[in-house]
Amino acid sequence: MSASIIISENIYFRLCGIAFIVLFSLPLSGQDCFNPPSGYTFYTTTNPVYNPPALTGFNSFSVTENAVWSINSTTGTVSANLIDDEGRSSTLSLTGQGTLVVDAEITDFSVEPNIITNCTQSFNVQPFTSLVIDNPSLSQKCPIDIVVLLDESGSILDGGITQAIRDGVLALAQLLNGTGSRMAVVEFNSFASRVSINGNNELQEINQTFLEGLLDYLNNDYNPVESPVRLIGGTNWEDALLMANQVNDSEFILMITDGNPTFYSFNGAMMGAIAGEGDMFDLTALKEAQDVANAIKASGKHIFVIGVDIPVNIRPIVDISGPESYEFGEGFESFLSSDYISVSSEEIVTIFTEIGTITCGEIIPTLGQWGIIILTLLLLIIGVVFIKNQSIEKVSLSK
Repeated sequence: MSASIIISENIYFRLCGIAFIVLFSLPLSGQDCFNPPSGYTFYTTTNPVYNPPALTGFNSFSVTENAVWSINSTTGTVSANLIDDEGRSSTLSLTGQGTLVVDAEITDFSVEPNIITNCTQSFNVQPFTSLVIDNPSLSQKCPIDIVVLLDESGSILDGGITQAIRDGVLALAQLLNGTGSRMAVVEFNSFASRVSINGNNELQEINQTFLEGLLDYLNNDYNPVESPVRLIGGTNWEDALLMANQVNDSEFILMITDGNPTFYSFNGAMMGAIAGEGDMFDLTALKEAQDVANAIKASGKHIFVIGVDIPVNIRPIVDISGPESYEFGEGFESFLSSDYISVSSEEIVTIFTEIGTITCGEIIPTLGQWGIIILTLLLLIIGVVFIKNQSIEKVSLSK
């Protein structure tokens, strides 16, 4: 099993590096000096459905710093070959699995005399095995409590679909207006955040006031941006799902994305607590997102993913939601148990509208309601038959 892990130059972290000069000036021997932190696990695979199979970015350093990387030791079956490019862009080619130890000697040129810091970090390398747990079916029709996850990565802007997403989310909310349904919104790129609508980021009843606040957010604050410094613009599914799961009392998580995960998050790390390749698919980022998605589904919440302009490989979306694809026009009963749909950018508004219609726009009787309807019909039939018999008897008597 082999894959490549790239320690890539990151302009964002160059800019941030100045703010962390004090941190880098401390004696860090044996401690973490780049993300992800020591002890983290990278995942590799030779499965061709994941292309590239495994890439994981590390933090680089500011323009005033330089690093010399080396492989200290390995255990188990993992082996590594490092190609260094002037301390800025280093490539690790991994084979097997086990423990990988990387050394870095960091020189800070911003001060005289130069400060040299040494650090050693150890990582686990494991094969990736997808484990997708069942997505629980939606338990009710309407009203519904829904958290909408909006991809705000640079590729949304590049694809020219920003306005279609705005129109689609608004159409969904308008169809749920006045039904007693509630909505909350999460936006995500390299990081995720819960959106404040009318000063509230929890579930809110969808009424005219909410619609006005949602429209204001969509028009003024939902702005996918491609940033050359990667402060924003990546795709962090894990953070998006974590934020969605923090919304109290939600039962349905509706996620729209046009790409595969490129960043992942972790607690207690430096530089904003994210790592990943940033501008291309990262298998470790997928594994982290899948773990969160599985926990959400295990708690009884349903995840449905709208994949926009997804290439042939839909597998990462399946890995976080499930294998059951929804097709346009199948209706509520099918939607209850479906996991995802793949749409073109031109179909974004259509699918949001259809979801709104099949959840609260159609009158679909429950079993109890069917019982009442059937009983009513039977009484009507009996009444018609009785009246008809009475008319026949009266005709007979008159003769």
